[in-house]
Amino acid sequence: MNQDLKQLFNNLEIPFKLVEHQPIYTIQDAQNLNLDDNVLEIKNLFLHNQNKSKYYLFSMPANLRIPLKELASMTNDKHLSFVSEPELMDKLGTYPGSVSILNAVNDHDKSVIYYVAKSILQNHHVAYHPNQNDQTIIFDGNRIKDILNGYQFKSFEG
Repeated sequence: MNQDLKQLFNNLEIPFKLVEHQPIYTIQDAQNLNLDDNVLEIKNLFLHNQNKSKYYLFSMPANLRIPLKELASMTNDKHLSFVSEPELMDKLGTYPGSVSILNAVNDHDKSVIYYVAKSILQNHHVAYHPNQNDQTIIFDGNRIKDILNGYQFKSFEG
């Protein structure tokens, strides 16, 4: 867990549990971690619009399936695509397998729009990578609004 993120959690007085593990890259890998049954597993999709003028990070329960067309309609864009690895590093300062809303600490120009499923915001035990895929941080999803305060943030049904 990098120092900026640790400082953010301390400043906001957000209790958390940090779990260290082998690097994981997929939802299937994450499910093999055997976290507590009450922990909501989450997937994150980092997308851009057709002309790369807008970037979106969607955070949703791992078992939720939403077609890209439906995500595009939420953003009022016609077409969304996954960002490239260089774009991911440029915008969020991270690499594939480590994308999460917690990358906001690296979104210095606050240009990413964060969409978080309401079911995550209502869950008391959510699990995210803290900007690296060999750790998982578990905390109360109600505090995501505090973490993303000052960023472009929207919630959606899911």
